[in-house]
Amino acid sequence: AVPSVVYTNPEVASVGYSEQYLKDNNIDYTVKKLPMTYAGRFVVENETQTGICKVLISKDDKILGVHIAGNPASELIIAPTMAITHSIPAGEWIKTVFPHPTVGEILKECL
Repeated sequence: AVPSVVYTNPEVASVGYSEQYLKDNNIDYTVKKLPMTYAGRFVVENETQTGICKVLISKDDKILGVHIAGNPASELIIAPTMAITHSIPAGEWIKTVFPHPTVGEILKECL
């Protein structure tokens, strides 16, 4: 799991597989996604911007990929990288307490 970040404004970051890869390889998966504006802190810090957080999950609850567009994507991609690296199932990730209000809450809310 090697994260990729594009340092634009807004930032874009991803780790794991893309939807296209999963489709091309006939891998079953579920998409969970939310607009970044779902996190109140994102709205406060990025008044004129929007974005998206997308999590790809296997049928056996493994996190296959995470893709984030919006600031601070470069900071948010660290947690999904660790989850993929250490095979933390989505069901376990949901049990994690995230501080509120933070932009990072979007990762839990997606699941």
